[in-house]
Amino acid sequence: MLEDIHKDFKVEHKVSLTTTDNGSNFVKAFQVFADVQDSNEEENEEEEDDKDLHFTEVTNILNDPGDEVLAPLAKALDLLQWDKMAYYGVLLPTIATLIEKLQKIKRESKLQYCTPLVDALIGGVKQRFGYVFESRKCLMATACHPMFRMEYILTEQKADTETGLREEVRRLQTPSTSPTADEEEDPVSEDDITSFFPKKKDDRLDEMEVFLKSLDTSLLTAFSPLPKMRRVFIKFNTGVLASAACERLFSVGKDIFTAKRNRLSDKNFERLLMCRVNKRFCSGS
Repeated sequence: MLEDIHKDFKVEHKVSLTTTDNGSNFVKAFQVFADVQDSNEEENEEEEDDKDLHFTEVTNILNDPGDEVLAPLAKALDLLQWDKMAYYGVLLPTIATLIEKLQKIKRESKLQYCTPLVDALIGGVKQRFGYVFESRKCLMATACHPMFRMEYILTEQKADTETGLREEVRRLQTPSTSPTADEEEDPVSEDDITSFFPKKKDDRLDEMEVFLKSLDTSLLTAFSPLPKMRRVFIKFNTGVLASAACERLFSVGKDIFTAKRNRLSDKNFERLLMCRVNKRFCSGS
C-alpha cells in the first residue's frame, strides 16, 4: 500500500524510508465496523468455551513478578521514542538487548503465570523486528554508531560489515573530478610520474579502523578527526522522522488553550506555547 501511495505522488525514487503510526485508528475502525456473527453462533461458542475454563486465585497472579517482565519492554520503548536516540543504528542493539533481557527473566526468574507473557513478547518482537539482524543497512548503521560499533553484530557478520564500511570510506576517498583541458593536453601523464617512484607501505590506520578501535561514544567528539566516517554515519543514521515532538506540543497546548482562555488569538497562543516549551532554555530557570 505504501508503494502505491509513493507511485501516486511520484516520490518512489525520493523516499527511502516511511514511518507509520501505531494504527490505533485502524484497529478501532475494525472493532466498530467488523462483521457481527449471529447470536446463536456466539452462544454456542460461549458454551463450548465455558467447558474449558480454569479458575485461578487473583492473589497468585498478582504475586507473580509481572512488572519485572514488562520493565525491559517499557525501557526499550522509551529509548526508541527518545528524540536523542532517533537513529537507525539504535534499533538493532535495542531489540537484541530486549530479547536478551526477556530470555534472562524467563530463565532465572521464578515465574508461574507470566511465562506465556514472556514467550509472547519474545515471539512478537522476533516476528516484527527479526529482519534487523539480517539487513545490511541496519548492520551498517549500527556499526558506524559510536555507542555500539561492532558490539551487537554477530561474529559471522562482522567481516562483511567491516568490508562494507571500508568500501564506503574508500568510495568517499575516490576523486570524482574530471581532468581539465590542460591536463588532457599534457604529454606526461600522472601515471608516468608516479610509476617512477616505488610505493612504500603505509602503516597508518584508515579512518574505519581508527573508528572501530576508538572508545569514544560521544556523537560530538567521536567523528572530530574522522570526516569520512562522519559522512558514512550521516548516510546510514539520518534521523528517522517521528511525531513525538509534535505530540508533546499538542499536550502542552491543551493546558494553555483551556475553556476559560478560549478567546486567545492564534498569535498569543503560539507565543505562550513557545514560552512554555522553551522555558528550560531561559536563564534562571
